[in-house]
This record gives sequence, structure tokens and C-alpha cells, in this order.
Amino acid sequence: DSQLRADHQKKIAKQKDEVAERQQDLAEAKQKGDADKIAKRERKLAEAQEELKKLEARDY
Repeated sequence: DSQLRADHQKKIAKQKDEVAERQQDLAEAKQKGDADKIAKRERKLAEAQEELKKLEARDY
């Protein structure tokens, strides 16, 4: 049981890292002003945030 919780916490931490990376990618795309990349990065960020919400909503 504690192992399941620990694994779940690791998944959450990994997903938080993914969200942070996607935010960085989006910021870089905005700096460059590339509309296509901005839209793509926004989509990827939204997907990563949604996955994080799902993980956090689960007990483990």
C-alpha cells in the first residue's frame, strides 16, 4: 500500500516536471513570436496539466 502511494507520488512529481517543461517551451515560443509553435505548445501544456489533474484526483 505504501509502495503504491510512493509510486503515485513519483508519477505526480514527474508530471509536474512535464508541466514545468511545457510552460518553458511555451514561453520560448512566445519570445520567438511563432504563432504555430505557440498554439502547439499551448495544446501540449493543456494536455500535461489535464494529466496532472487526473493523477492528483486519484488516491493512488
